[in-house]
Amino acid sequence: MDRSTPAGPGPATAPPVPVGPPETPVAGRDQRAGLDDTLHDVFIRMAAYPERSAERARLRAEAIELALPLVGRLARRFRGRGEPPDDLRQAGALALVKAVDNYDPARCVPFTGYAIPCLLGAFKRHFRDNGWDLRVPRPMQERQREIEHAAAELTQRLRRSPTPDELAVALGMTTDDVIVGLATRQAYDAVSLNEPVGDDAGGGERQDALGGPDARLEEVADRISLGPLLQRLPERERVIVTRRFFGNLSQSEIAAELGISQMQVSRILAQVLGWLRRVLRDDEVAVYPGASVDHPLTVRVAMTGTTLVAAVEGTVDVQCVQYLRTRLVRAVIGHRPRRFVVDLYEVPGMTTAGAAALMAARSACGHVGAHLRLARVSPPVARVLQRTGVIRVLAGAPPRATRPQPSAAAQSA
Repeated sequence: MDRSTPAGPGPATAPPVPVGPPETPVAGRDQRAGLDDTLHDVFIRMAAYPERSAERARLRAEAIELALPLVGRLARRFRGRGEPPDDLRQAGALALVKAVDNYDPARCVPFTGYAIPCLLGAFKRHFRDNGWDLRVPRPMQERQREIEHAAAELTQRLRRSPTPDELAVALGMTTDDVIVGLATRQAYDAVSLNEPVGDDAGGGERQDALGGPDARLEEVADRISLGPLLQRLPERERVIVTRRFFGNLSQSEIAAELGISQMQVSRILAQVLGWLRRVLRDDEVAVYPGASVDHPLTVRVAMTGTTLVAAVEGTVDVQCVQYLRTRLVRAVIGHRPRRFVVDLYEVPGMTTAGAAALMAARSACGHVGAHLRLARVSPPVARVLQRTGVIRVLAGAPPRATRPQPSAAAQSA
């Protein structure tokens, strides 16, 4: 809702529930006094009988019948406010029964003076609990009534509908609370889904315009996940899948196009579909058997004197950890340096499998008598290495080179 738009009462305005002191009964004072005198005599006679006696029950029913017209007169005050009159009279009758049971004539208070506040309170609770088509918390109902009263006063004073900002200033609320309160009144009288739409009798109902489940929309997630997986397939497998399921070609037509047998096409389709189901079900990053893998990881090796530097670029994940292990071990064995420095400045992340590749490089350094050191490690990678214990291992003494032991004859010589 635009905060600068006037916030006048809409078509679904909740009827205000009367608040404040009870109004004067419609009946005249003489009629009310006569009713009080008659009921006073009935209650005096009721007090002379035990609780469960038949005569007390008869007098109780007589008192209820005498006071029942009072319920109808009070219920007429609330007519035209969205609630059926029979429901209001029923709520008032139940409250009248409780008032008759709880009334004490020894307090010298007229019965109507005691019963009228009870009946008005019952009507208010009925509007609060049953008058709303949608259940709204009581604080929001009270806020909505305050906003309605303030909007009526400001409309008379300003001679126009007030804006939410003006209502917020008048009520001491935030503008957001006023907007929520204005939207709350729409829950009082909900629109039926069976309401006719249009002027013609055959225009249909409102529920006919509602949308239903879209099967193709539910396939969006699968299609998005399937696209990158098809790119990992070898070219022949990718052509077979696209021709079969996107080109609607038969297996025989695909076999004739590729120059292979229909049995081979069927076997390849079964293998590809099984791999796709497994990857989508387990949500894993897998490589199709026989497919070439483009490593997103780069390892540049440079030898300076007796120091070998391997600069790693890219995220070290499960796909490229074997590539990293092979590159580091071959670099150490091929150059046989005294010091081997692995620069991880361009590595934003690493899995625990990447830590295992570094341990394999340390083992290779032990065979050639080199010392491994890590340089410019980013905080995310450092946390992984700390958790796996690689930092602690590399901080210790360098591994000793494995050299053959001299024979006994050589030692004696």
